[in-house]
Amino acid sequence: MSFNPGKFLIFGFKGSSPNPDFLKLIEGNPPAGFLLLGDNYKDDKQLGALTTELKSITGNDTLFTVDQEPGRVQRFKGSFPISKKPQHYLKPGNTPEFRAWCSATAEKMAELDFGVNLAPLVDLWPQDVEYPVLNDRSFGDDPERVTEFAEILIEEFKKFKIITCAKHFPGLGAATGDPHEVMATSNDKLERFLEYHWRPYKAVVKGDIKLIMTTHLKCSALDSQNCATYSSNVISHLRNSVGYQGVIISDDLYMAGAHIGKSAGEATIDSICAGHNLLIISRDLAFQSEAVLAIKKRFEEDPAFATIAFENEKKLKTLKDAS
Repeated sequence: MSFNPGKFLIFGFKGSSPNPDFLKLIEGNPPAGFLLLGDNYKDDKQLGALTTELKSITGNDTLFTVDQEPGRVQRFKGSFPISKKPQHYLKPGNTPEFRAWCSATAEKMAELDFGVNLAPLVDLWPQDVEYPVLNDRSFGDDPERVTEFAEILIEEFKKFKIITCAKHFPGLGAATGDPHEVMATSNDKLERFLEYHWRPYKAVVKGDIKLIMTTHLKCSALDSQNCATYSSNVISHLRNSVGYQGVIISDDLYMAGAHIGKSAGEATIDSICAGHNLLIISRDLAFQSEAVLAIKKRFEEDPAFATIAFENEKKLKTLKDAS
């Protein structure tokens, strides 16, 4: 049976158009989708031409993903609706304004063929405490309020058949360090995760969220050896303690916090074996090529991994059918 190692992967590239070497890679190993960032977008016409070109290579079921969050992280500006900071929406009477932004943004994404928004962020973090990763992104440290805004976003995007993604499990609100730069760490107890950090996750899972993202966070109470990206223990908690059975996507493996002490191939295989269904690699053609080769080699040599791969394709089909 044929196998495409790219089906585990979400790729990205620099600039408004991919270079020939990247195109060659995806022609031979079509990825499940693409993560596009701010530098991939000039205007609507260019973005539409780009997605059309990529789909002509990788197929009409290709997932186009973007971080179009409310607050600081809005990758596409230009003609896209611009969000205010979460602090503004949290003020009394401003919830309808937030709902309107979600609806307008979802409509715009649908017009441009984007099927996945990598939001909502459900990390619990106080508005008045400095933490660059979450400042102007988090809706605070009250699980009920964070859940309320997350559910509004999910509901509005669902109207336009856009998949949403809760992040960053097991909870950057418990973290010290920025996973873009280092492997973040947490000394919070298991009870703190179960009773506090995971409350928004449990709520959105009951609401049938289709995608959850982990991050490069090592929590001693969950796994003393591995960060969530490589931890079957953390994935087991997501499946069993939280009750989520859908697709799990990694945070970007290109981030510095992901590959401390690991080659690209090792990071790729360890993430999959931990239980991830999709891996983001947003940059670096050499890294992406090594990831493809590592998956292909493991598939050919390990029957157990081959079983994982075919089961993964079934799970991804349910995700794509939802978009």
